[in-house]
Amino acid sequence: MKGSVCHILEQCLCAKVETERQRTRQPCTRGEGGVGVFVSPHLHTARERIRVDGQLLSKHEFVDTVDFIKNKLEGWPAAGWLNFFDKYFLVAITTFVQRKVRYAVIETGIGGRYDTTNFLPMVAASVITYIGFDHQDALGATVEEIAWHKAGIVKPGCPVFTTVAMQQQHQQQSILAVVQSEASHKLPESAPLTAITQLDERAAALIRLEGDYQAENASLAMAVIHYLITTDQQQYPQQQQQQQQQNSEHQQQVLTACYNALQYVRHPGRFEVF
Repeated sequence: MKGSVCHILEQCLCAKVETERQRTRQPCTRGEGGVGVFVSPHLHTARERIRVDGQLLSKHEFVDTVDFIKNKLEGWPAAGWLNFFDKYFLVAITTFVQRKVRYAVIETGIGGRYDTTNFLPMVAASVITYIGFDHQDALGATVEEIAWHKAGIVKPGCPVFTTVAMQQQHQQQSILAVVQSEASHKLPESAPLTAITQLDERAAALIRLEGDYQAENASLAMAVIHYLITTDQQQYPQQQQQQQQQNSEHQQQVLTACYNALQYVRHPGRFEVF
């Protein structure tokens, strides 16, 4: 589920960035101001785990980044504790910084609370998908225990979006309570929580990924997109009325582009029909 949401967000954010570039006539410079994504596992090549604007890193760039990190870690006593996932995450973060991406979509590995990806101190939004019985040896035997681990990605003051309120009735309340508790008790500032309770019908109609659950994933992703677009608009509260109207029209153009992008989302190796 979380991998699908990352792929959906990647496609929509690329559409958002491209639409904004067309408006400002800003040239695309090797990923600068673009969209980075870090996901796992890979299907054909490990380079699939890291993309910028939908493209894999070239072999040359990948090797150069790996060598850069190896040099930085040389002599660090804890370097031997890093596993395969940790090292690829370092490659991803280094790439995103070097490329100056505007958005980075980061998928957790296992759980969240103690995951390598959770070292990021601040994020634009935290996204929690359907919570089921996975990695029970590491996360616990009950969905509540697993939810506690996954809710660990919540950051103080950073908005949280989740579809756990759409799970089966006997799981829904207990899981949502765990996420709500985590969000409300964050210090120094609680995290605003948006619990998706119904499908975004427009998103559900446009998503082409197989499986009924993908409508929930698309609805979740588009809730995040709506928030990001609204946040962009709120950055300029003192604009003149004419400028605000133009920005509102542009906002709708961006939103339409993001919705249209849903039909182009692909997630190889998941539920596919050939």
